[in-house]
Amino acid sequence: MEDESIYCSGFGTALTDIQRKAAVCEDSDVGVALWGVGNHGGIPSRKDLNDVSHFIQNAGYEVVHKVYDDVTSKFDVQFVAMDAGYKTPWIAKKTLDDGKIPVLPYTRYKGSKEGYHPWDYKYDPVKDVFTCPHGQELRHTTTDRDGKRIYRSTPKYCVNCLSKSYCKANEKGQKVFTTHIWQEYLDIVESIRKTDLGKQIYAQRKETIERVFADAKEKHAMRYTHHRGLAAVTRWVRLKFAAMNLKKLAQWSWKDSMFSLLFVRCCPICKNAPTFAY
Repeated sequence: MEDESIYCSGFGTALTDIQRKAAVCEDSDVGVALWGVGNHGGIPSRKDLNDVSHFIQNAGYEVVHKVYDDVTSKFDVQFVAMDAGYKTPWIAKKTLDDGKIPVLPYTRYKGSKEGYHPWDYKYDPVKDVFTCPHGQELRHTTTDRDGKRIYRSTPKYCVNCLSKSYCKANEKGQKVFTTHIWQEYLDIVESIRKTDLGKQIYAQRKETIERVFADAKEKHAMRYTHHRGLAAVTRWVRLKFAAMNLKKLAQWSWKDSMFSLLFVRCCPICKNAPTFAY
């Protein structure tokens, strides 16, 4: 009998998430990889979870890369407005390197509200060091495989600091600070977000893109799917959006036709005419 306490932990939550994603993506390479990790006769190790996490991340980058290239090759795109889910260093770098202007929303800081925040540390590009609010330098020591640059303070200078609890230093008095190698691209995105033009462009999402999502969920039963497998769901979604595009095309054709003008002129008569319900 399996230990139920395992599934109540953070490790068990990750396992459950893998099994859920595998059931949805069973027809794709991602689903095959997930299903292999979650169903090999035992509980996957943390190394398995890390490997799958990197696989999903890289696969997601490939999907975004393909869609981005398809859209920018067909249309003359100058601004790219995306929601918070696309606010990553890789996407920011990709967009800016292509000469496009990314417009992304504000994202709330997810770290601890107590103590010092990342923006309290000042960066010196000449020395490649961060300086804490008390003037101590954090030197760059290494870069991990996730692209995080790790900066560490000198323990002998920080072990007796009165603010050690605020900077979350370890027992030895060493503060570890991490930042992404492409953090400068996210900083540029943040500066664009604060401009008047950036606010104006992103405000159009709720008038266009979000309206499409709302119609799909409320009027076309896309809150849930009755299909399993990536291929079946893809066919189902394409059929739904094809119907939505046909409806939009019909509305445009009606507005440009002579019948719409006649209908507007006859509108008072139509209001007084009896209405029959079937």
